[in-house]
Amino acid sequence: MQKLKSQPTVKETNNTKGLKNTKSSKNSINADITSSTTGGQSPSISGGDVVRNEISVQTDEITLLEDWQNMKKGLVDKIFNQEIELEKLKSENENLKVQIQLRDNCSCGPSRLDPRSGFSPRAPVPAVKPKKRIIPVNLSMTSCKTSSPAMTTIRYTTQVNTPPNPSQTSKCFLTGDSHLRWMSQELSSILPPNQKVESVFHPGACYKDIANVHTNSPNLMRPGPEDTIVIYCGTNDIGYSKWKDVKKGLDVLINKFKACGKVCIIGVPMRLASKKMNYHIAGFNTKLKYYVTSKLPGVRYVNPFNFIKSKHFAKDGLHLNATGKTLMCRKIATELSKKVQVSNDTKDSSKLSRFRTEKRKVNFTNPKVNVELRLT
Repeated sequence: MQKLKSQPTVKETNNTKGLKNTKSSKNSINADITSSTTGGQSPSISGGDVVRNEISVQTDEITLLEDWQNMKKGLVDKIFNQEIELEKLKSENENLKVQIQLRDNCSCGPSRLDPRSGFSPRAPVPAVKPKKRIIPVNLSMTSCKTSSPAMTTIRYTTQVNTPPNPSQTSKCFLTGDSHLRWMSQELSSILPPNQKVESVFHPGACYKDIANVHTNSPNLMRPGPEDTIVIYCGTNDIGYSKWKDVKKGLDVLINKFKACGKVCIIGVPMRLASKKMNYHIAGFNTKLKYYVTSKLPGVRYVNPFNFIKSKHFAKDGLHLNATGKTLMCRKIATELSKKVQVSNDTKDSSKLSRFRTEKRKVNFTNPKVNVELRLT
């Protein structure tokens, strides 16, 4: 009985072993199925694909980042270059403003022609016949007051208004010292459109110097009977030239331009920088007026003392500012438009004779010393 009872127990253990064997076989079958469905690839190989995909994405992001950085750098460089260009334009604008201010308020005072400066009155100046508008560009700001050498460059300016009829074109010539700077442009806008304005001026020149220039260069200006000549000089003669030298220069200029249809002489403006000189300037203008009217009947004379005020001067107190030059040009145009009647009135001759015999305390060589001079 004991043997029979122990046998089922053995069978049961055998059965459990069989079950275990069947489970292991099922697991092996499942493993085979899994390996067949995955193509025999291990799980570690599929993870490499993911890594490669991530690397490719990161590479694309790096490429985009580099492109963006390059674009940003290009924009920054462009902005930097534009800022540099803007600074250059601002600097040029400031320089132009300074040049305009210096031209409006020119500080170059008068001075005589210094032989050491290289200018020789005997050296002929070539005849210049400009065909188009010429604007002086060499504007030296070197001080040319009476105590310093003069600028030796003769300035030529031409202003042409389109005439309605070219056959009726006339010319208006301007000659003198630095007071004529920029006046040809203004006078050209005021005069009739059929009149051409030409200017030849020498900064720091006296009447005698201007006469020498025209003597040595007779073709510099060749006005005809229908033309006009305006002489604006004398500032540099005050306190330096003797009256006999002034008369010699006037005689040369009058003899050269006496054939012109109209001759206009402009007196010396007052000075704000040295008001003590105004008394001598007034005496010089009086002598100038009566001398030219006695030599050339019908001459126009413009006295700046009658209409130029202190507000019309530049900062140097010597030259006129833009407003003053405009006023001067309008006065010149008014005088040129007047009809002058030449007559031998005894009243005028008696007035001139009285002035000739009158004694005046005017000194042209040394303003600090007053001596008696008489017009001869």
